[in-house]
Amino acid sequence: MRTTTAIVVLLAALFASVSYAQIFPRIEKEDVKKRIATGSAEPEAKDEPEPEDTPEDTDVDGDKALKRYNELLDSYLKDERAQKKASTKHTDELHVSIRDYFEGVFLLRMGMYKEAERKLKDVGVDVKREKEIKSPELQKQADEIKKGIAYYQRMIAVVMQHWDDFKTEEDAEAAWAKASKDGIEVRSELEKLIKNGKAAEDSKVVNYMTAWLLATKRQWVQTWKYEQNIKKHPESQFSWQFFIAATGSRQNNMKEDYTPHYLKQRAALQVMREFFPHTNYVRGGNCDVTMAVNHLSVGQLDEVDDDLLPRDYHSMAGRAELLKARKVQQDFEDGFKALQNK
Repeated sequence: MRTTTAIVVLLAALFASVSYAQIFPRIEKEDVKKRIATGSAEPEAKDEPEPEDTPEDTDVDGDKALKRYNELLDSYLKDERAQKKASTKHTDELHVSIRDYFEGVFLLRMGMYKEAERKLKDVGVDVKREKEIKSPELQKQADEIKKGIAYYQRMIAVVMQHWDDFKTEEDAEAAWAKASKDGIEVRSELEKLIKNGKAAEDSKVVNYMTAWLLATKRQWVQTWKYEQNIKKHPESQFSWQFFIAATGSRQNNMKEDYTPHYLKQRAALQVMREFFPHTNYVRGGNCDVTMAVNHLSVGQLDEVDDDLLPRDYHSMAGRAELLKARKVQQDFEDGFKALQNK
């Protein structure tokens, strides 16, 4: 995906009414609980080559790359307060009607799952001070909350609390069985609200939640494999690229988060910058654009300028892509201001 397209899609996803129907097919069958727990053909499941089958970058010191990743991730996790502050600096500027929702989503993406669950549970389907809303962009987001979109995000936070450093694939599958049950419980809460007229009747969020559970059954184990693979083959650029894709949104679209942990993704992206600057992924600007999307996805807007600086390792094409990304930053800022209701 080219840089301009990626950022424009990002803006549309973040600042407009989210059209999840274009992402997930409608799925609602009697045996859906069994399918979620045991696995079956799921929507948007795409076969990808296993990273174990990819060639190694023999000139890269894999042990040093992995050590660097662990150092970076440890520093991010220990500095949780700073991570939150870099995000809330900007979410505090949002109108109160949608502020807590975005804070919850950003906490979720940073891997702070329990705190995200609490925040999103408080949001529910209620919109604070809705009468004050003036901008159509803000009203669209408020309408999504009334339809139950916070339940969708809270379900992801609840499920991801079961993620661990699994020793075997069987352990990962057992954890998914428990996680999916908890996810179904959150979905059931929204179903009851809709049935009792306490959430928008035209809400399709329950269907989206079902589709997410079905798709994530496969992705759950895949992400575990990718995380194991950066430990087994840290000398391979593809080990890191698969892991980066699994811990962020699909193709940077900010719509499809299956096993999100943006701090892990950020650490892996930095490893790519430092140890694989010779690869097309880095030279062509994809790595730095993804880093920019990573920061935008958690509301850390101040970091984006640095992400998009041209560096020695960029090719001419890569520099051109970074320039395109910079040109749409104003669009992002305009969209953010629309959610401030000024």
